[in-house]
Amino acid sequence: MLRAAVLAVLVALAGAPMACAQPGAGSTGCTSDLDGAMTRTPDADVPSVCRGGAWQPVTAPQPPADRWVSSEAPELLHGQGMRNPEMAAGTWTATPRDPSARCRAQQRDVVAPGQLSEPATVEGQPGEPVRVQVAPRMFTIELSGNCVWVRG
Repeated sequence: MLRAAVLAVLVALAGAPMACAQPGAGSTGCTSDLDGAMTRTPDADVPSVCRGGAWQPVTAPQPPADRWVSSEAPELLHGQGMRNPEMAAGTWTATPRDPSARCRAQQRDVVAPGQLSEPATVEGQPGEPVRVQVAPRMFTIELSGNCVWVRG
């Protein structure tokens, strides 16, 4: 009886997802050059940080990150126009991780209480870095492309 119960638990655990698995399909792997970088997948409630070769969910508010990794699926980040910003204002450079990748950012700023700007889009050429100016009143930004985004 006990042996059957243990076997049932082992079978159930074998099919369970890993806690530190890579983010959703189409995301970039967590490699040593990305250690400390953040990413956010469309289906995740919280961002993830690359640590020790695995994407790990961030469960507490963090200061805005200076490096983000995007994938083909757009990821939506909050700016300083919201509480607990994930991305700070400044000049950001997006570098494609493969020659065919195209880095793209679409941001909306707070222009008045309860009013947002129209989306402003910046998109690079395939395989070429692109610079994006993130405003201090950025409300949201949507990053896409297999790219690494660095502030500074």
